[in-house]
Amino acid sequence: MRLQSVWNVLLAVGYWCLIHVAKAQIQTEEEELESSTEPSSLGVMTTNMPDDQYSTQVLCPANYDGFCLNGGTCLQVQVGHNQRTPRCQCTHEYVGRRCERYNPVYMDSQGSKPEDKNYVIVGAVCGAVILLALVGIICILVSWKRDRQARRNSTDAEKNRQENGHLTEGDY
Repeated sequence: MRLQSVWNVLLAVGYWCLIHVAKAQIQTEEEELESSTEPSSLGVMTTNMPDDQYSTQVLCPANYDGFCLNGGTCLQVQVGHNQRTPRCQCTHEYVGRRCERYNPVYMDSQGSKPEDKNYVIVGAVCGAVILLALVGIICILVSWKRDRQARRNSTDAEKNRQENGHLTEGDY
């Protein structure tokens, strides 16, 4: 009975770990989708296009302060005859019209994606919980086996006493 309870707990913990990791991945993908489809708050669409597609680029005027997020630089580019539109030149860490999304291919100075560290932490916690559950199962199994052996030994001793007329070694 105890073994079944431990097994149920182990399955629940494993299920929770899988759901947690999957939920985090889905949430990240949903945020990327929302930010890539929503128009900017100023009604201007900007993209990360190569500089040679524009004839001129100048820094944006002061009223565009804060237009580019996460350290991006706002540039006004000429896209038509006397028509200028702002666009963001993002740092390597961010992408998007306004540098609003983390760049999924960006590697930090140690050669790993910073978001991978979160998955490593979640995986380590889940692994530790599963390891503890396995150790608990082993302890319960060993305890159960010892109890069973002790009951078997006491039953055998009782049978011997009954067969020998209730005499034991200490009775002579």
